[in-house]
Amino acid sequence: MNAIAHMALALAAKSKFVFPCRKEGKQPLTTRGFKDATTDAVTIRRWWAQDPEANLAIATGDRSGLIVLDVDVDAEKRKNGEMTLVALVEKHGPLPQTLAAHTPRGGRHLYFKHPGAGVRVPCSTDKLGHGLDVRGDGGYVLVPPSRTERGEYRWESKDS
Repeated sequence: MNAIAHMALALAAKSKFVFPCRKEGKQPLTTRGFKDATTDAVTIRRWWAQDPEANLAIATGDRSGLIVLDVDVDAEKRKNGEMTLVALVEKHGPLPQTLAAHTPRGGRHLYFKHPGAGVRVPCSTDKLGHGLDVRGDGGYVLVPPSRTERGEYRWESKDS
């Protein structure tokens, strides 16, 4: 088993619903995409045995207990979510400490606890500000050590 399969199993053991995506991008390899996400170790092992180079995605929202703030940085699209986030922090105060991952284009995924059943957190694009996307109920994100043509997703260390 490779590092991605090991990470899939580790996340599933923590009640995070995972599924495989195409090795060259973010498209799900399962028939129903994030709706097929599971914590079942047998299914996860089978998926990565069939396609060992598949990327790893996690379903966001109440199901996995996560909301992800996707801070996009993309010069081609003139997006700098980091600047937008700085302005929001200056106006509203600092974000709590949280797990973060660097994305291949230079952005970040910031992981927060979902408020729980009965509270719907919809996915959105640029609603909080230019370059800030929310992945909540009905969404998903790729997680480290997934890799696209632009590079690798990697966990942010405390020293980053």
